[in-house]
Amino acid sequence: ETTYRKLIKQAKEQLNVKLILVEPFVLPVNEAQKTWREDLDPKIQVVRKLANEFQALYVPLDGLFAQAGTQTGPAYWAPDGVHPSPAGSALIAQAWLNAVKV
Repeated sequence: ETTYRKLIKQAKEQLNVKLILVEPFVLPVNEAQKTWREDLDPKIQVVRKLANEFQALYVPLDGLFAQAGTQTGPAYWAPDGVHPSPAGSALIAQAWLNAVKV
């Protein structure tokens, strides 16, 4: 959190930009990956907190992928649970466009 905050602060001060923070995600495709939530969930909370703190746009990928995975199964969106397929990449792109309202 400290490092991420420092990077965001530097970017805003040096570049005078509006930031978009993208939530990390995991779509467990095997049993072992289900334990990854313990590590990932606190990181997601930090990204949400920093997005609010710095008034950044926010793309909630973990929730979007979880919802999408209920319709098709997680491997459709991210075959290994973390790297998006073409469909997963399209989902990310649409979520980003929705966030910036393009």
